[in-house]
Amino acid sequence: MNAKTVADPFFSIIIPVYNASAYLEDCLKSILHQSFPDWEAIFINDGSTDDSAVIIEKTMSDPRIRLTCHDTNRGPSYARNRGLELARAPWIVLLDADDWMADSRLIHFHSLIMSHPEYQLVADQYAFVADKEFWIFPNLHFLPREIYILDFIRHNLGSLQPIISRSFLLDNSIKYDETISFSEDFDLIIKIFFAGARFYLDNTYTYYRRARDNSLSRTTENHYSVVQNLAKQYIPMVDDRRIRNSLKMRVASSRFDHAKDKWFNGQYLSAIRRMLSPYCIAVLIKTITRRLIFGNRYKRLRPLSELLPVERGRN
Repeated sequence: MNAKTVADPFFSIIIPVYNASAYLEDCLKSILHQSFPDWEAIFINDGSTDDSAVIIEKTMSDPRIRLTCHDTNRGPSYARNRGLELARAPWIVLLDADDWMADSRLIHFHSLIMSHPEYQLVADQYAFVADKEFWIFPNLHFLPREIYILDFIRHNLGSLQPIISRSFLLDNSIKYDETISFSEDFDLIIKIFFAGARFYLDNTYTYYRRARDNSLSRTTENHYSVVQNLAKQYIPMVDDRRIRNSLKMRVASSRFDHAKDKWFNGQYLSAIRRMLSPYCIAVLIKTITRRLIFGNRYKRLRPLSELLPVERGRN
């Protein structure tokens, strides 16, 4: 192995880990099989009580794999901040322990970054992978292109996994808010936008997110609470009326998602109460209109056979 790969990486991949032993092998394989070699992978084992650390340690014969362990679970924001402190590369790659990447992801983004040095964030769409199907998010039109804070909020792009300039984060003292454990990426990227960063969104999809039903009602309730608090924080800071309204619509959209979960769980009265707001009604109208116009094309399910064989084998 070229010593430069370890001493002078181009990408620092930060992976928070909490009880992810069932999925870590897929994540690790996707890192080790990258066709671009100049990376380091920083695993932050955040108080796992399963075999996550053991699985990672088995790969540490590769000096590019690094592992830091915490005795107690401090949350994803704390783990990512610890990863940022340990990172040495000029570009930060975010990866969740239960997700994986296409083997070409890093070489693709290396080329993109070298071709577009004016951007501080670069990202692409991702494939949401279920048992037998996948779909692309955010499924935007007219890509690739630069996206702005209004696009980011209006199209709910907080779940993208961008590659971020580390020097931009350091120069602007930007890090994750360790008081929140939901929508922490949304909060971070909003801060980066406010600091003047430019964001390029590509039309590829080299990130694979595993679709799992994990206490959805509790998750949407927490997500709504966090998004509401973030909107209260950022709306007074914004002069552009369109951005303020988009933040309010983002809150309404998360409230709408939570109301849907309550409805499907039989909590009809509570769901109706949550729906009764002007912005929530606007979200409902927008959702119905979009479904009537686009039908299944808006969230087009595709068979897993359309994924490249090497990626398909990891699901």
